[in-house]
Amino acid sequence: MVWRSENRTLKNYYRFSISGDGYYTIVRWRDGNSLSMSGPTQSGSIKTGLGAGNHLHVECNGNIMSLTVNGQKLSTVSDDSFDGGAIALTASSLPEGKYPEVSFDNLKITSI
Repeated sequence: MVWRSENRTLKNYYRFSISGDGYYTIVRWRDGNSLSMSGPTQSGSIKTGLGAGNHLHVECNGNIMSLTVNGQKLSTVSDDSFDGGAIALTASSLPEGKYPEVSFDNLKITSI
């Protein structure tokens, strides 16, 4: 999940990722360079395996960003690099050549 993306070239944004083996990470991308803000960390709250579904929640209140999976808060970070922008839902796979099946539904954006 990408948020506060400043432009369509995806050079400046925050990204929250989960993996099929139960890890999560929070990364800030600025001018094409990444900085890990949290993780990678394994969490039992992330459902794994074929057909597993996860509920992701990102809450941004000023420079405080909280990240939750399946009702369990995994991390809270603070950063004031970007204060607004677009969101995006993304999927990728490791190793290359493996193609995950991913679907997103029930996207909700609210103001706090």
